[in-house]
Amino acid sequence: MIFGGALSQLLGFSLMIVQYIKIINNGDIDSLQEDLDRLVEWTAENAMKINQSNCKAFRFTMARVKNPLNHTIGDQLIPEASSCKCLGIIFAAT
Repeated sequence: MIFGGALSQLLGFSLMIVQYIKIINNGDIDSLQEDLDRLVEWTAENAMKINQSNCKAFRFTMARVKNPLNHTIGDQLIPEASSCKCLGIIFAAT
């Protein structure tokens, strides 16, 4: 773990970080946002920057969820993606 107090899991690959948590209730959503906020603080403290244009939100679920993901990096909303590529593996919502 890069920074203390995080409830979600971090996977670091070179210059890419995948942050995830199992969402069961609204408290888990809040915890994930708090972890994202801590990550922003950690990068600022270590003279690093997060490339917000490369940030994407992606959900893995069998449910038909219609609520948008409203996570932010700093003050910028993270856009939700219908698919993502991680270490050469493509994950798709369909």
